[in-house]
Amino acid sequence: MVQLLVSVLRGHPLGVVMTLETGGHFVRFKPTPIAGVGAADLDDPDSLLLDGQQRLTSLFQSLDGAGVVDTVDARGKKMRRRYFVDVEACADGVDSGEKVVLSLPEDGVERESFGRPSGLDLSTPERQYAEGKMPVTALFAPSGAMTWLFDYNSAAGDDANLERSAVSKGFNQHVLLPLSGYQIPMIRLDKTTTKEAVATVFEKVNTGGLPLDVFELLTATFAGDAAYYQQHARDFRLGDDWALFQAVIDSHPVLADVRKSDILQALTLLATADARKRYSGAGKAPATSARRESVLGLELDQYLRWAPEVRQALHWVAAFLHAQSIHTATSLPYRTQVVPLLVLRVLLGDDITKHAVSQRVQRWYWCGVLGERYGGTTETKFALDVEQVPGWASQRSPLGMLKNPRPSRKRPSSRAVCCPSAPAARPPTKAPTRCWSPAVRRTGLRTPSSTMRPTRPCRSTSTTSSPVPGASSRALTPSGGRASSTRRRCPNTPTRRSAAPRPPRT
Repeated sequence: MVQLLVSVLRGHPLGVVMTLETGGHFVRFKPTPIAGVGAADLDDPDSLLLDGQQRLTSLFQSLDGAGVVDTVDARGKKMRRRYFVDVEACADGVDSGEKVVLSLPEDGVERESFGRPSGLDLSTPERQYAEGKMPVTALFAPSGAMTWLFDYNSAAGDDANLERSAVSKGFNQHVLLPLSGYQIPMIRLDKTTTKEAVATVFEKVNTGGLPLDVFELLTATFAGDAAYYQQHARDFRLGDDWALFQAVIDSHPVLADVRKSDILQALTLLATADARKRYSGAGKAPATSARRESVLGLELDQYLRWAPEVRQALHWVAAFLHAQSIHTATSLPYRTQVVPLLVLRVLLGDDITKHAVSQRVQRWYWCGVLGERYGGTTETKFALDVEQVPGWASQRSPLGMLKNPRPSRKRPSSRAVCCPSAPAARPPTKAPTRCWSPAVRRTGLRTPSSTMRPTRPCRSTSTTSSPVPGASSRALTPSGGRASSTRRRCPNTPTRRSAAPRPPRT
């Protein structure tokens, strides 16, 4: 605050402030007065302050009324301070390097660490004249700073009156005259500005001030809902409704890291999915989405419809995670996967407690965890989960998330099992392999003739892809085990005996 006042006294730029013209159809926020304004008619203000709230609030409190500013110290402790300008230090210019602005407690008495006065007392106008410290409220007071300087000169004796007159003249030249022409630049947005553009202002421009996010914007939007006010004679307070969510989250340690944005995304997914289901027009149906612009487009009636169901779904999600041996927030693989879990619980209802449906939801959950699907951008994955997983889990639709849209081009492994009793998994695509008798093997003939006596053909088995996602293809032996990669001898072919040595030629 001291640096802000020094910048104004020196004539340095304060920074651009941004306002929004009210009365538009795209944005309607609940106006909140600047702290310290008091009773004012804010039913229909002309403009709203978007950027520069902290600076203008601090200046208004320090320059108007009693000049008491509500602020915090370095440790975050709240305190009330008053500010004074050292007239004698500013006589030769504010750039003199001396301490020109003083910060004192509300009563104007400087104290030590244990609350004892340290010597500087500016609690009364007489003490201020004696010390030469002007309250900053006198700079823009109705009577003007010149009246304070006149009383400052009169408080001194005849010997010091001439010296104080010179100080007053220098203060008027170096401070009061430049301050009378000080201007603050302002950007004014007209009433046609969209809500997405206002959100960009808060997230991109207002980086050095109060951290305002989508939740804060929806808080202001819902509070300004005229239909709700006409029906209930009061504004809707999103912060009070969030306290109900927070109570449920605090009761489950595994949900400790769930954020406000996660709940808003779940509500937006339910609202957009319901709008897509109810759409019956000729054009393109609205998309299921959880993007920022979709969250900002969430209406109050949609929020009121889905919020109780999502709040109850939090209990089921906590129980589901406990069943997966996940008991704390630090053990949760991906916090963002809680969002589609909430939506699945609402969409499936009590069917999710059925054994078959529950098993498929568990399979979907661990496929997402082991596949690291929720480690990056998740908005698109949320939409796919909401549209595909409920029908697949309840077997209402054959299309499921676990079905690979791009099947592998690699052919399934095929291994010969030389056993007539081995069942074939699929019809053979090639001619069956023939096992030749020992007589044919001794002659060395390999072409069909009348002397060949083939035995029963052996069948070749080729496995298909497993219906369980992620299972590998394997060839099964008659006993149920996995077939070896080496070729097995047909049981119809006896073991070949070693031939007797031929006698030497004579």
